[in-house]
Amino acid sequence: MPSSLIAVAPDGRYILKSPADFVGNPTLETQADQQRSLGLHPAQLYSTLTAFLIAGILYAFFTTRPRTGLVFALMLMIEGFSRFVLEMLRVEPAVVHIGPVGLSLSMVLGAAICITGVVFWVVLHKLRQRTTDVTSSGGVTPVV
Repeated sequence: MPSSLIAVAPDGRYILKSPADFVGNPTLETQADQQRSLGLHPAQLYSTLTAFLIAGILYAFFTTRPRTGLVFALMLMIEGFSRFVLEMLRVEPAVVHIGPVGLSLSMVLGAAICITGVVFWVVLHKLRQRTTDVTSSGGVTPVV
């Protein structure tokens, strides 16, 4: 950004000059016309589409009558992963650096949510396996 397009506000912040300042100054008009912003992704639309897709997947999984809690665990895994991927398109400051890679707070939270879902899924399967072993060995049938 050329310094000729930047003004200093009364409170000391740097701001862009208003278009009224360019009128009658062909140099500033040319410089302003040459400035372009970076291309942006419609992250909100991607999030909306992802939410509908996740809802469809969870509904389809729910109709298979899974064990209690598995739909929630699957939601955590899918939402955490999709949040992590979608945050790659957004511009947020990095709060964690792993080698040359910087992760934003939303990426860290997405990874944590996904890992929580995996842990929850594994624990539910371990509990199912344990109750199946007790039931098959002639023990008391658990009430679920």
